[in-house]
Amino acid sequence: MQPLRKLVDFVRGRHENSPEADLLIDETTRSWASLSESIDPGSEGDWRAIQTRVLAQPGHAGIREPRTTYRFLKPALATALVVALAVAGDIWLNRHTDAVYRTERGERATVTLPDSSSVSLNHTSMLTVVSAAGDGTRRVALSGEAYFRVQKEPRPFEVSTSSGTVRVLGTEFNVIARDGRMEVAVIRGNVAVRGTASGSDSAVTLSAGEISAWRNGESPARPSPIPLPGYPGWIDGRLLFYRVTLADACREIEQSFNVNVRVIDPRLGDRTLTGAVEETTVEGTLGALTRLTGNRFRYENGAYVLY
Repeated sequence: MQPLRKLVDFVRGRHENSPEADLLIDETTRSWASLSESIDPGSEGDWRAIQTRVLAQPGHAGIREPRTTYRFLKPALATALVVALAVAGDIWLNRHTDAVYRTERGERATVTLPDSSSVSLNHTSMLTVVSAAGDGTRRVALSGEAYFRVQKEPRPFEVSTSSGTVRVLGTEFNVIARDGRMEVAVIRGNVAVRGTASGSDSAVTLSAGEISAWRNGESPARPSPIPLPGYPGWIDGRLLFYRVTLADACREIEQSFNVNVRVIDPRLGDRTLTGAVEETTVEGTLGALTRLTGNRFRYENGAYVLY
């Protein structure tokens, strides 16, 4: 059983937390146990006697009775079968498992896709790269925020979110998909965006320098010029807010700096703002934010409080 344990550890190590890998391992282990229990570890003469009895039975080699033949596999053949099954399953998992990339609070990462496109992930984001799209589309799914630099080629490139989709051939654009809200801004090229509104044509086209934002169940807003230079800003370590509530802005600060921020008055949290914050510390960022809103903040009980 030692070789099997090594094989199981190998497959599980390559596919950690994979339900498909766990299923493959369980089935392989059961097959091994079944084979091991039915193999007589006696002499070569014993083996020949068993083989003679099997060959004398009607239908011994037929497809109708595969279990009779498999019960008397030699140990070496049984081991080879288990190894072949495990390797084949490992190859299958590699071909069919989508790649998933995540960032946590205060983290950022850049991912290079198989087509050489690159995706920069902002904090608390998840990107799933779909491994097999039947129509040839280059397809990813996003939760959070990411900046895309898409290589131009005939195959479309599509970003799916819970609030809508973005479809391009080759361009640079930023996508935010958080808390039921989606925002798309185009830096170069053109993109087509579609919301999740039902019963209406919710598609619009954005050109370089344009932005659109909407919430779940709505159609994308008509394109408008990006109101702030240097958008999206977070690529260069700045925070740019476009028509967001103060509560949303505070959540962005929380995730960017890995701190806790609270707004005491709910009515204050519903205020909408647009502006740029170029500070590099949480205190400087909150100071700039409260100057935009005319409020103050303090630190108490492990959290920054706006009042």
